[in-house]
Amino acid sequence: KIAGYYQVRFDQIDTQYDQAREVSDMLGVNNLLARFQHDGAMFYTGHTHAMVGVARQDLGPRPLIPFKDPLPAGARVLLMAGHHRMAAARRHCPEKSDHELTWSMKVYDHSKILSY
Repeated sequence: KIAGYYQVRFDQIDTQYDQAREVSDMLGVNNLLARFQHDGAMFYTGHTHAMVGVARQDLGPRPLIPFKDPLPAGARVLLMAGHHRMAAARRHCPEKSDHELTWSMKVYDHSKILSY
């Protein structure tokens, strides 16, 4: 069950591995980075290129405007899909902290998806 669609700051995202670990498929990261540099921005922010995560807690009511509302303060998500996008975004904007970088994310309800 989907909890909602949010703009999620990178510092609210947990991964299955150590945050310092680089993704292994650098070709995918480099392809995304080249696209960002060509377009002058990280254009993959719509629903077709959303990251996918699982909420670590109940997020309350769904956001009113999908992909525009920020994830609630203090909330955390476990990243399931989007590791390459996250790595490419960090390389595209090295001057920005994880608190400043955001991405659209489809967030699933933790109590539903983890119960299988």
